[in-house]
Amino acid sequence: MACGERLDDPVDEHRSETDSCLIILRDYLNTVEQALETFEPKAKKAIGEKWKKTRGRFVEAANEEIQQIIRFSAEYPKQLRYSFIIQLYVELESRGKALCDEINKRNEQLLLTVRDLDGRGNLKGIQTFLSKVYPVPGITADQWQELHDLRVIRNCLIHKNGEIDPRD
Repeated sequence: MACGERLDDPVDEHRSETDSCLIILRDYLNTVEQALETFEPKAKKAIGEKWKKTRGRFVEAANEEIQQIIRFSAEYPKQLRYSFIIQLYVELESRGKALCDEINKRNEQLLLTVRDLDGRGNLKGIQTFLSKVYPVPGITADQWQELHDLRVIRNCLIHKNGEIDPRD
């Protein structure tokens, strides 16, 4: 089942969609990591073969080989992993907002929605909703802190390309 696909049973629809989204992300990460493990040696071999063919242009070929190795062993894996972290946060935040909306649909006596709160559906608003408007047992302070830490990492990736600013 893909994200956004509907089930006939509305009670299990939200959980199933969330599970499906997280399974897709898990499988994506595993696939990317496996591909990176097999891709880097192949890339180095191809670069080495090209190196042998260009011995006459020593400096130019050496620079190209170094650039290719850096791309395949550092830059591409970094970009793939950055995209995974960003997508993971997006899914967790959107599924958290969907959970709050589902709780509102099932409990019409609730007067506030997640969009009525400070944060309007971002992690802060979701935490307030699930802690104060409709307290969900079992969510620990450590779990909220881990989500906030993920948000900080995501913001660092998006706004500063992964560069840590010691002033933050």
